Amino acid sequence: MEWLWSAHLQTLEGHSGPTTSVAFSPDGQTLISGSEDCSLKIWDTNTGQERLSLGGHSRHVSSIAVSPDGQTVASGSHDSTIKLWNVTTGEEKLTLSGHSSLVFSVAFAPDGQTVASGSDEGAIKLWNSQTGEEQLNINGHSSLVRSVTFSPDGQLLASGSKDQTLKIWDVKTGGEKVFLQGHAGYDISVAFSPDGQTLASGSKKEILKLWDINSGKERLGIICPGGIYSVAFSPDGQKLASCSWGGIINLWDVNTGKEYVTIYGHYVTATSVAFSPDGQTLASTSTDCTVKLWDVDIKSQRPIEEHTFFKDHSGFVSSVSISPDGQRVASSMPDYSIKLSDTWTGQDQILLMGHSGPVSSMTFSPDNQMLGSGSRDNTLKLWDINTGQEKFTLTGHTSNVHSVTFSRDGQVVGSRSDNLVHKVWDTTTGEELLSTESYSDWAHAVGLSAAKEKPVCQVSIENNWVVFKSERLLWLPTEYRSYSDLAYSNNTVVLGYNNGRVLIVNCK
Repeated sequence: MEWLWSAHLQTLEGHSGPTTSVAFSPDGQTLISGSEDCSLKIWDTNTGQERLSLGGHSRHVSSIAVSPDGQTVASGSHDSTIKLWNVTTGEEKLTLSGHSSLVFSVAFAPDGQTVASGSDEGAIKLWNSQTGEEQLNINGHSSLVRSVTFSPDGQLLASGSKDQTLKIWDVKTGGEKVFLQGHAGYDISVAFSPDGQTLASGSKKEILKLWDINSGKERLGIICPGGIYSVAFSPDGQKLASCSWGGIINLWDVNTGKEYVTIYGHYVTATSVAFSPDGQTLASTSTDCTVKLWDVDIKSQRPIEEHTFFKDHSGFVSSVSISPDGQRVASSMPDYSIKLSDTWTGQDQILLMGHSGPVSSMTFSPDNQMLGSGSRDNTLKLWDINTGQEKFTLTGHTSNVHSVTFSRDGQVVGSRSDNLVHKVWDTTTGEELLSTESYSDWAHAVGLSAAKEKPVCQVSIENNWVVFKSERLLWLPTEYRSYSDLAYSNNTVVLGYNNGRVLIVNCK
């Protein structure tokens, strides 16, 4: 399975419950997230550092919105209130009370003077953001209001509801102006385009629709497997982002309905998406308790050509190795066999069987023709990797062979065991050339300093990132950080895991 992680910029970790909503400040320097842990967090988008954590709600924070001047954030909660907070200090400015049930959605008007909220009882309320006074109450839905959004001119308010209706209201009078019919599905999420001419709506019914505001007609319909939890327009109005119950994030061409890209962003439900003001970054929240930032301009960055995951192993992968030419990966298996796989496709090529104990170390010869494997069966084996034939079983160690090293010319191979015995072998005849407890003698005999003179690797793992040519390219999710072994070539890194998974990352 391929996961498009090349677009991934940062993962913000700190919430202890599912994250439900996210919004950027107008200058793009700050990100605010809401969570079922009852808190809001304010983050620095450049560093990913948490600036403030705002606590005050007694139940889930279900929705947040940032004022146009970036000074205030509104939060709606299942405690039936809306709170307004100072973004800089974290101080609670106002608590808006009036809903009789859970608040599911909030939005700021373009002038920042009004806050809209939608609740579980189907009511929509408009509030004065300066005084906290309730200005208008709209009872137009028969079930919870999943989403509310103002038009860019502030004259209209759109709402999507669990009652499977999508409505547009006059902000001044509260009157229903447009009833958009034909949207199957419930829990409808809505978003206005930047020019105010189009409304996007998505629902759990796996349907994404674009509507013409003036005519009330459906302009475009897109089938989205997995259902839609949230939708957002890019600032230029050319792209639409949607996220699903399966954790997938999609970017769509607004004019054609064609998919730009699919980002397998979360392993569980993705709950909301938001574009940065410059349109270059997309933020997403999820029931995995994280906030993730993605590079929207995916095609412009140097790609990671392959991320190959294979899990034919049924248990612990104790050792992995990659050939010097980067074409093959060797990985140990719980049945003591060794699997040779194609680095670029992950396809199995050859299975090497012969050890009677776990394989603890492996290395390829410099000419890519042999594999040496050390095992807890106290033996060292040399294999022809083209035919899969065992060339030699080298016996003499009395404990686990934990290290195998070829000389630079491949004529000798060195082995080390747990009881500190060092041996050197002729790779052509299998003859033991040296047995010593002296590391320096062994290293000299095998030409260890020369053997280690490999080309400088351009790929490495640093602070949970795969780094290529000093550039962060691939962030490793939490479940991929505890690897049991890893191996590098010039532009490839291979990681083995206790659950039997092997991850190959090839960079170009």
